[in-house]
Amino acid sequence: MKRRVYIPTSTLKVQTGFSLIELLVVLLIFSIMLTVVTGFFRVNAALRRQMGLQTEAQQGLRATFEMITQELRQAGACLPRLGQFIALDGTDGGNQDSLTLRIGRTDRQLLVCVKAGTTQAAADGDSTLTIAEGEGNLFAGTTLVYITPNGATGNFYTVTETTSNSVTIDGGLIGDHPVGTGIYGIDERVYTIDASNPDRPMLTVSIDGQSPRPLVEGVEEFNVQYLLAPCDASGCATVTDEPASDDEWRQVREVAISATVRSRKKDKRGQFLRESGYIHVKPRNLI
Repeated sequence: MKRRVYIPTSTLKVQTGFSLIELLVVLLIFSIMLTVVTGFFRVNAALRRQMGLQTEAQQGLRATFEMITQELRQAGACLPRLGQFIALDGTDGGNQDSLTLRIGRTDRQLLVCVKAGTTQAAADGDSTLTIAEGEGNLFAGTTLVYITPNGATGNFYTVTETTSNSVTIDGGLIGDHPVGTGIYGIDERVYTIDASNPDRPMLTVSIDGQSPRPLVEGVEEFNVQYLLAPCDASGCATVTDEPASDDEWRQVREVAISATVRSRKKDKRGQFLRESGYIHVKPRNLI
């Protein structure tokens, strides 16, 4: 009798891996997903860059208007209101004007205007003016003064030295000055655009006759107009790009400024982003 031999057989199927078609399908799906994700990040990065450049231009415009507005509102404080007009000045340069603001200095501790009258006459060419004892201390730190012998006309001078009872200027006086000549401490700001580098136009400020300093980068346009009296609820009678005389300057009731600021860098299309704005300011001390 033959013996039967039992040989067990496995019920497990052999894994043979992915077919070439399956691998190609997976790679195709993965490529599509990668393309979509990459495109999303590129669009998002470009949008963020665009928004950043726009915000940069907006901040530059806001900074320009805030600084100008703050100082315009103080123009003329502690300065003579009659005679020669000295609170504002400027030149018309098309869309790139210059604006000069003058504010009388104040003593931060005493909260009084920095001004004095001479106690001795001074001749043409003299450089030292004598004032009452103690008044000279008010002029400590003052760089620029306005000196008027008659309260109607005068000149600006650079201060070189002060003592408790004197003020010394650079260059000497123009003309004779009697006792009682007025001396006024001045803070002067001259705003203008430096366009010497067309790739980086800059709004600059010159303080008390010093060299211009960079203030806001990217300012392409700085256009100043002056609204002259009489004014009513509907507006002012005359708008001019530059008052022609002291009389016209005294009639200034509002200053209108339009400006355009661009981003420092270009966007993906190779274009600068720009922000433009317009403000009206009423100098409180000229109303």
